Amino acid sequence: MTDIERMFSQIPVGMALAKLKVEDCPIGVYYGRSESGNHRFAFLTENPPIVIESTAHLKVTQWAEGTNTYWTCFELLEDYAKQVFYVLCNNLVKAAIGCQSEDIAMAAVKNRFLTWKKLFKNPSAQMTEELYKGLFGELFFLKEYLMAHHDIAVAVNAWSGPDKTAKDFSVSSDWYEIKTVSTNSETVKISSLTQLDAEEPGHLVLVKTEKMSNEFDNGECTVEQLMTLILKLITDESVKDEFVKKIIQYGYDVDGDNSSYHKYRVAKMNFYGVNNDFPKITADKVPYSEIVRVIYELSISSIEKYLEGEK
Repeated sequence: MTDIERMFSQIPVGMALAKLKVEDCPIGVYYGRSESGNHRFAFLTENPPIVIESTAHLKVTQWAEGTNTYWTCFELLEDYAKQVFYVLCNNLVKAAIGCQSEDIAMAAVKNRFLTWKKLFKNPSAQMTEELYKGLFGELFFLKEYLMAHHDIAVAVNAWSGPDKTAKDFSVSSDWYEIKTVSTNSETVKISSLTQLDAEEPGHLVLVKTEKMSNEFDNGECTVEQLMTLILKLITDESVKDEFVKKIIQYGYDVDGDNSSYHKYRVAKMNFYGVNNDFPKITADKVPYSEIVRVIYELSISSIEKYLEGEK
């Protein structure tokens, strides 16, 4: 549990904003819970602050108390996003630390918040169900396998799926390509010539899932739940920042309405060793240089001899 998360867990609902001691910060930093239980994070200045606008799930309120007391309060409206809210709060404080005046500090806070708003409003707009399912599978693999076998920072940095690079995860010379499929799938789609092409042997991981009803809830059946669980495992704030940026870069709108996506239950993960003998189409096997992109499907039953294990 991070310091900010611990602070919010210890403050009663409806209690007045409590001051957070921050060294070398020209503006006051406060936190609390509203009467309805919403998380609130606020800054106190002596001069009127620059205007900051709200987002869909983060309400920004600014008001004056007397002549030299001005508040800027960020209130989280959706409790499921509180782990991301903790990361944002830490970011806003870091932006203000070291500033020479409160005006400069509030400008830094606004600029940092605007950066987050731009990330939240990802230009890719609503993800398709297929992309959402793919993100779910990659997060499940990250949490259940990679973070269990490597240092957490190494595991998060190894995730390159959001960059749309050739492989989803790369650790040293080892690599993993993640495919999320239904438990009854007979084939798996390979989307490019490079996904299974590498000088070093790697792994094709099939995350086998079942689509569940809206009433189903095992605590890790949505992207939001997996994201929250992973953020709880990460203690380094800079690693949390990087993880959230990767989530948003993938195309997931942290600040949007994501209730329309299906819920999934993972039945198992199958690991297949990809070596020179593994059936795949690579650039050197395409006879015509004019062909630059190939999408093909592998029969899952035909690659059983390459199965390394399951989890």
